[in-house]
Amino acid sequence: MTNKWAIFSFMNLAAPIYCIIMQVVVGSVTYFMCIPTIYRNDDQTQFWHRACFLIFFIGLVVNYILCFVTRSTLKRNQVIQPTKRDDSSATVLPMYSSESMKEWTYCTLCRLDSPPRCYHCPICNECVLKRISHCFFVGRCIGHFNHRYYISFLIYTVIVAFYSLILYLNYLHDDFGSPFSLNIISFLYPIALGQFFLGKTPLDSLLLLTLTYQCLMYTVGCTFLFFQAWFQLTNGQTPHETHNKISIYKYTMKENIQIVFGRKWLLALILPWPTALPKDGITWEVSNFTKNL
Repeated sequence: MTNKWAIFSFMNLAAPIYCIIMQVVVGSVTYFMCIPTIYRNDDQTQFWHRACFLIFFIGLVVNYILCFVTRSTLKRNQVIQPTKRDDSSATVLPMYSSESMKEWTYCTLCRLDSPPRCYHCPICNECVLKRISHCFFVGRCIGHFNHRYYISFLIYTVIVAFYSLILYLNYLHDDFGSPFSLNIISFLYPIALGQFFLGKTPLDSLLLLTLTYQCLMYTVGCTFLFFQAWFQLTNGQTPHETHNKISIYKYTMKENIQIVFGRKWLLALILPWPTALPKDGITWEVSNFTKNL
């Protein structure tokens, strides 16, 4: 068990470092090498490609940073408050009535009453409001307050990775041919590696092919994660609730989107700018549909 958590702790440190390095490498190679080389004879097209890529890349980076710095941790002062006594031995009282705390649970590790949808993360070692999952690439738990940045981060990652993937394939055309022909076999990494050792493939092309596979992995992986997250979001469920078929907090699709992104959800989905959320992550009303059952 100790080795298991040691591995998780290492992953929680190594994965964000890897993710940041990939952002720097992909951003630099695409912006400073591929776009200028491919469109070297067309300054106007080069400008627009650079401008579009820069907008998407900034969106990726800002959402990643906001996802990391915005915590959804359950804090002591959110669920308990001191009595009016001034002495240091004063007890603490629940801030919520027993009626509103029917669905609350007690976390023995945090020694706090946890509201509905709040679960303890053994990696972060804290209770997280409306916990979605622990994201190793961010190094944080995804919860109520950084859920929107996580989804936007996935969207921008897919765009940047796919954009770069197409540009890399274009750039590698002279060395490997078209990937949409019989030359596709030359893009297989073992084949390309063999060609490199035979002196038929330059080192820079092999490294760019490696980066191409990374972009393909990010495109496919983050697309899957996005659709999974969006399905659960529109259904008003966390992964735990989806797995256990819990749907008592299910609102309309628009309400579910606004709970995550705020009232101006479309603007918040596009722009990585902090906006107020209609829920505090602690109080959750049972949906009207469930009440009528």
